[in-house]
Amino acid sequence: MPPIVGRVQEGAVLHEATHAYMLSVPNLKLPVSYLEGIAEHFGTHRLVGGKLQTRLMPATVADFRGHGRLFLMNRDVRQRGIPELLEVHAYQNADFQTRNETYAWAWGATLFLDQHPRTRERFRKMAKSLTEPLAWRNLELELKPDWPEIATEWLLFASEATEGFDFERMAIEFREGQSLTKSQRVEIRADHGWQS
Repeated sequence: MPPIVGRVQEGAVLHEATHAYMLSVPNLKLPVSYLEGIAEHFGTHRLVGGKLQTRLMPATVADFRGHGRLFLMNRDVRQRGIPELLEVHAYQNADFQTRNETYAWAWGATLFLDQHPRTRERFRKMAKSLTEPLAWRNLELELKPDWPEIATEWLLFASEATEGFDFERMAIEFREGQSLTKSQRVEIRADHGWQS
Protein backbone atom coordinates (compact mmCIF):
# COMPACT_ATOMS: atom_id res chain seq x y z
CA MET A 1 0.00 0.00 0.00
CA PRO A 2 1.31 3.49 -0.81
CA PRO A 3 2.44 5.68 2.06
CA ILE A 4 -0.26 7.66 3.78
CA VAL A 5 0.07 11.42 3.66
CA GLY A 6 -0.75 12.17 7.24
CA ARG A 7 0.84 15.45 8.19
CA VAL A 8 -1.57 17.62 10.11
CA GLN A 9 -0.91 20.64 7.88
CA GLU A 10 -1.97 18.87 4.69
CA GLY A 11 -5.18 17.62 6.29
CA ALA A 12 -5.87 21.12 7.59
CA VAL A 13 -5.32 22.61 4.13
CA LEU A 14 -7.81 20.18 2.55
CA HIS A 15 -10.25 20.82 5.43
CA GLU A 16 -10.12 24.60 4.88
CA ALA A 17 -10.15 24.23 1.08
CA THR A 18 -13.37 22.22 1.41
CA HIS A 19 -14.86 25.03 3.49
CA ALA A 20 -13.79 27.58 0.87
CA TYR A 21 -15.46 25.54 -1.86
CA MET A 22 -18.65 25.14 0.18
CA LEU A 23 -18.80 28.87 0.85
CA SER A 24 -18.69 29.49 -2.90
CA VAL A 25 -21.89 27.47 -3.45
CA PRO A 26 -24.85 29.86 -3.62
CA ASN A 27 -27.90 29.33 -1.39
CA LEU A 28 -26.20 26.61 0.64
CA LYS A 29 -28.58 25.32 3.31
CA LEU A 30 -26.85 22.50 5.15
CA PRO A 31 -26.33 21.61 8.81
CA VAL A 32 -23.09 22.90 10.35
CA SER A 33 -22.22 19.29 11.18
CA TYR A 34 -22.29 18.41 7.47
CA LEU A 35 -20.04 21.34 6.59
CA GLU A 36 -17.53 20.41 9.30
CA GLY A 37 -17.92 16.67 8.71
CA ILE A 38 -17.31 16.84 4.97
CA ALA A 39 -14.28 19.10 5.53
CA GLU A 40 -12.90 16.53 7.98
CA HIS A 41 -13.79 13.74 5.55
CA PHE A 42 -11.73 15.32 2.76
CA GLY A 43 -8.90 15.83 5.25
CA THR A 44 -8.36 12.06 5.37
CA HIS A 45 -6.31 11.54 2.23
CA ARG A 46 -3.26 10.00 0.60
CA LEU A 47 -1.28 10.40 -2.59
CA VAL A 48 -1.12 7.37 -4.89
CA GLY A 49 0.95 7.68 -8.04
CA GLY A 50 0.72 11.45 -7.80
CA LYS A 51 -3.09 11.34 -7.53
CA LEU A 52 -5.00 12.49 -4.49
CA GLN A 53 -7.40 10.03 -2.83
CA THR A 54 -9.77 11.50 -0.27
CA ARG A 55 -12.66 10.43 2.00
CA LEU A 56 -10.76 7.50 3.48
CA MET A 57 -11.27 5.43 6.60
CA PRO A 58 -7.98 5.10 8.51
CA ALA A 59 -6.74 1.54 8.15
CA THR A 60 -4.21 1.72 11.00
CA VAL A 61 -3.52 3.94 14.00
CA ALA A 62 -0.57 5.42 12.07
CA ASP A 63 -2.82 6.68 9.26
CA PHE A 64 -3.56 10.41 9.23
CA ARG A 65 -1.43 11.27 12.27
CA GLY A 66 -2.92 14.22 14.09
CA HIS A 67 -6.44 13.46 12.84
CA GLY A 68 -7.41 11.50 15.96
CA ARG A 69 -11.14 11.41 15.25
CA LEU A 70 -11.60 7.72 16.04
CA PHE A 71 -9.76 8.19 19.34
CA LEU A 72 -12.02 11.13 20.25
CA MET A 73 -15.17 9.20 19.30
CA ASN A 74 -14.15 6.16 21.35
CA ARG A 75 -13.20 8.26 24.35
CA ASP A 76 -16.49 10.16 24.16
CA VAL A 77 -18.45 6.89 23.98
CA ARG A 78 -16.79 5.76 27.22
CA GLN A 79 -17.35 9.10 28.95
CA ARG A 80 -20.72 10.28 27.64
CA GLY A 81 -22.24 7.57 25.45
CA ILE A 82 -23.13 7.61 21.77
CA PRO A 83 -24.99 10.62 20.37
CA GLU A 84 -27.91 9.81 18.10
CA LEU A 85 -27.25 10.54 14.43
CA LEU A 86 -29.95 13.25 14.46
CA GLU A 87 -28.28 14.79 17.51
CA VAL A 88 -24.99 15.05 15.60
CA HIS A 89 -26.77 16.74 12.69
CA ALA A 90 -28.26 19.27 15.11
CA TYR A 91 -24.86 20.50 16.33
CA GLN A 92 -24.50 24.28 16.05
CA ASN A 93 -21.44 26.53 15.63
CA ALA A 94 -21.19 26.94 19.42
CA ASP A 95 -20.83 23.16 19.84
CA PHE A 96 -17.78 23.15 17.58
CA GLN A 97 -16.25 26.02 19.51
CA THR A 98 -16.56 24.31 22.89
CA ARG A 99 -15.95 20.59 22.29
CA ASN A 100 -13.37 19.07 19.95
CA GLU A 101 -15.37 15.82 20.02
CA THR A 102 -18.06 17.46 17.90
CA TYR A 103 -15.61 17.50 14.96
CA ALA A 104 -15.03 13.79 15.50
CA TRP A 105 -18.76 13.01 15.55
CA ALA A 106 -19.41 15.24 12.51
CA TRP A 107 -16.64 13.38 10.66
CA GLY A 108 -17.98 10.02 11.83
CA ALA A 109 -21.54 10.84 10.73
CA THR A 110 -20.33 12.01 7.32
CA LEU A 111 -18.10 8.96 6.91
CA PHE A 112 -21.01 6.70 7.91
CA LEU A 113 -23.51 8.27 5.49
CA ASP A 114 -20.93 8.37 2.67
CA GLN A 115 -19.69 4.80 3.03
CA HIS A 116 -22.49 2.67 4.43
CA PRO A 117 -24.22 0.62 1.69
CA ARG A 118 -27.65 1.56 3.08
CA THR A 119 -27.08 5.33 2.77
CA ARG A 120 -24.17 6.09 0.45
CA GLU A 121 -26.04 6.31 -2.87
CA ARG A 122 -28.62 8.74 -1.48
CA PHE A 123 -26.00 10.72 0.46
CA ARG A 124 -23.76 11.12 -2.59
CA LYS A 125 -26.75 12.10 -4.72
CA MET A 126 -27.47 14.88 -2.22
CA ALA A 127 -23.82 15.98 -2.33
CA LYS A 128 -24.14 16.45 -6.10
CA SER A 129 -27.17 18.72 -5.71
CA LEU A 130 -25.89 21.21 -3.11
CA THR A 131 -27.06 24.18 -5.17
CA GLU A 132 -30.65 23.10 -4.53
CA PRO A 133 -31.87 24.80 -1.32
CA LEU A 134 -33.81 21.66 -0.31
CA ALA A 135 -30.93 19.21 -0.91
CA TRP A 136 -30.53 18.28 2.77
CA ARG A 137 -34.29 18.16 3.39
CA ASN A 138 -34.70 15.87 0.38
CA LEU A 139 -32.02 13.56 1.79
CA GLU A 140 -33.86 13.42 5.12
CA LEU A 141 -37.09 12.51 3.33
CA GLU A 142 -35.36 9.82 1.28
CA LEU A 143 -33.79 8.26 4.38
CA LYS A 144 -36.95 8.44 6.52
CA PRO A 145 -38.46 5.07 5.46
CA ASP A 146 -35.21 3.31 6.46
CA TRP A 147 -34.49 5.44 9.52
CA PRO A 148 -34.92 2.74 12.21
CA GLU A 149 -32.35 0.54 10.43
CA ILE A 150 -30.03 3.48 9.72
CA ALA A 151 -30.16 4.61 13.36
CA THR A 152 -29.36 1.05 14.50
CA GLU A 153 -26.44 0.76 12.07
CA TRP A 154 -25.13 4.15 13.26
CA LEU A 155 -25.09 2.88 16.86
CA LEU A 156 -23.21 -0.23 15.73
CA PHE A 157 -20.62 1.84 13.87
CA ALA A 158 -20.24 4.42 16.66
CA SER A 159 -19.79 1.71 19.30
CA GLU A 160 -17.24 -0.26 17.27
CA ALA A 161 -15.51 2.48 15.26
CA THR A 162 -11.91 1.40 14.89
CA GLU A 163 -9.28 1.71 12.20
CA GLY A 164 -10.23 -0.40 9.20
CA PHE A 165 -13.95 -0.58 10.04
CA ASP A 166 -15.50 -2.21 6.98
CA PHE A 167 -18.98 -0.85 6.28
CA GLU A 168 -19.73 -3.50 3.66
CA ARG A 169 -18.92 -6.44 5.89
CA MET A 170 -20.53 -4.96 9.00
CA ALA A 171 -23.82 -4.04 7.31
CA ILE A 172 -26.82 -5.71 8.95
CA GLU A 173 -29.34 -7.62 6.87
CA PHE A 174 -32.55 -6.83 8.72
CA ARG A 175 -34.93 -9.77 8.49
CA GLU A 176 -38.08 -10.54 10.37
CA GLY A 177 -37.59 -13.23 13.00
CA GLN A 178 -39.15 -16.65 12.55
CA SER A 179 -40.24 -19.09 15.21
CA LEU A 180 -38.23 -22.28 15.27
CA THR A 181 -40.24 -25.48 15.52
CA LYS A 182 -37.20 -27.74 15.18
CA SER A 183 -33.42 -27.52 15.01
CA GLN A 184 -32.05 -25.79 11.95
CA ARG A 185 -28.61 -25.51 10.47
CA VAL A 186 -27.37 -22.08 9.36
CA GLU A 187 -24.19 -20.81 7.79
CA ILE A 188 -22.52 -17.86 9.50
CA ARG A 189 -19.91 -15.81 7.67
CA ALA A 190 -17.01 -15.28 10.04
CA ASP A 191 -15.78 -12.31 7.97
CA HIS A 192 -19.02 -10.35 8.50
CA GLY A 193 -20.82 -8.83 11.48
CA TRP A 194 -22.82 -11.26 13.56
CA GLN A 195 -26.07 -9.25 13.82
CA SER A 196 -27.69 -10.51 10.62
